Amino acid sequence: MNGKRIERKYTDMNLNKKAVALLSGGLDSTLAVKLMIDQGIDVTAVHFTSVFCNCTPKTAGCKMQARKVAEEFSVPIHVIHKGMDYIKMVENPPHGHGSAMNACIDCRI
Repeated sequence: MNGKRIERKYTDMNLNKKAVALLSGGLDSTLAVKLMIDQGIDVTAVHFTSVFCNCTPKTAGCKMQARKVAEEFSVPIHVIHKGMDYIKMVENPPHGHGSAMNACIDCRI
């Protein structure tokens, strides 16, 4: 991202299309949002944070990167903090504690 504003390329077929995109601020979600914009889709971004996220201005964490991407692409972003329900689920996961590579399937669900 070179600091230039992204120009939207609208087509007649997609003028009324809307999408909600989960935007982490990483490469995959950034490219997904860019592809939707290029197709003329009106995108609204959603970003989730939690107490386990190191999202601070000093560490250039995920929330800051997600906001930066949303600003550069001129899309609205809604940042949602996962609250106490999330903490309770982590403490007592309904699907039990995982192991090996899938240590916390409930967090991903």
